[in-house]
Amino acid sequence: MRQELELLKELQALDRRCRDLEMMQRRHPQVIAEARRELDAKQSALEQSKLASVNLHKTMDAKYLNLKEIEAKLLKLETQLNQTKTNKEYSALLSQKGADEADKSRLEDEILQLMSQVEDSKKGHQAAAKKFEQEKKTHDEFAGKAEEEKRTADAQIAELRGQRERIKAQIPPEWVAPYERLLQRRDGVALVGALRRVPESRSSDATEMWVCQGCFMNLTMQTIALLITSDKPVFCKSCGRMLYLEGLPEQVESK
Repeated sequence: MRQELELLKELQALDRRCRDLEMMQRRHPQVIAEARRELDAKQSALEQSKLASVNLHKTMDAKYLNLKEIEAKLLKLETQLNQTKTNKEYSALLSQKGADEADKSRLEDEILQLMSQVEDSKKGHQAAAKKFEQEKKTHDEFAGKAEEEKRTADAQIAELRGQRERIKAQIPPEWVAPYERLLQRRDGVALVGALRRVPESRSSDATEMWVCQGCFMNLTMQTIALLITSDKPVFCKSCGRMLYLEGLPEQVESK
């Protein structure tokens, strides 16, 4: 194989590695941002849970104060009942006492229910807060690891680009120029192998085939002959990528 093609193969391997690292670098911020959004949503839910618990406690406190007021009214009514002098006034005070006692009983039931809800809400919030702290720790560790991977990838890319420039400098312009153009047009794959396929049938009419590893279309024997004899780059007629022989070219030469 021509020295230019060997150097281009090394260049292609470096470019693929650089491309993989750059794609990983582009994905990492997206993944971290998505994880951050999920964490923020969980934090917002946790804050809402805390607010709901606080509001329940405020409601219970308000009802407790209302209960104290009713109890104070009942004590006052009890005093008034003992001091009343007429049946009509006694009957009115007794009726008011009955209504207040009913309100007191209702409030006591509501307060008991709220106490249970507050306790459940408190336990739920504590469990959610503990889970959130663990998730935050996991997120922070992930983000730290991702940042470390980015720094490592930056260093690797810089090293690979240095190697790339050294190899590129050894390749004649008539070889490297079309390679660079194809690298941009063909999604980072400019140079591919022409792979020999051995016919399954041994019949006399069975013909040997060669396939482009870029588009997997068959190559003509004229193209294979050019790959063996030409001192210029050879391209796939289907996808336009540069080709090199991969297989057993000596058998083609003998034919």
